[in-house]
Amino acid sequence: MIEGVLVTKGEEAIHDIYEQLPLVDWYYSLYSTDAVVDQWGDYSREIGERVAKAGVYVKELIAGNNRPVPYADYYNNETQEIRYLPRETKIDTDLIVFEGRVVLISYDDLKVITIDDDAIFQTVKQMFEMLWEGTPMFIDVEKLLST
Repeated sequence: MIEGVLVTKGEEAIHDIYEQLPLVDWYYSLYSTDAVVDQWGDYSREIGERVAKAGVYVKELIAGNNRPVPYADYYNNETQEIRYLPRETKIDTDLIVFEGRVVLISYDDLKVITIDDDAIFQTVKQMFEMLWEGTPMFIDVEKLLST
């Protein structure tokens, strides 16, 4: 084992990460709705509602075919923002950045890799922010869905 790196397996390990999200001040995430919807169904709506009610500051970059995400109804555009990546973007793991931590989630083998390292955290956070700035906001959802 490497200090600051934890690998856990199973649905419970993934669930434990998502249960932390309504409890933090902020997080960034990059994921595909295809994996999340297949894995969690209504749970993603429930966790999104809890995040919104808690007032967590969120930036989500989303790929996948399940758009718009059902929990977006709960989000306040001042504190929770979603941007959709182009449809051809393929994301095979979730990336969540929060509280000095980088989390990668693989749904293929139900594995969570948690990295608690400030230098890695700062680099990944900055990479996310650059990708965020380069991803346009889509106001016309119908146009987005038709492309």
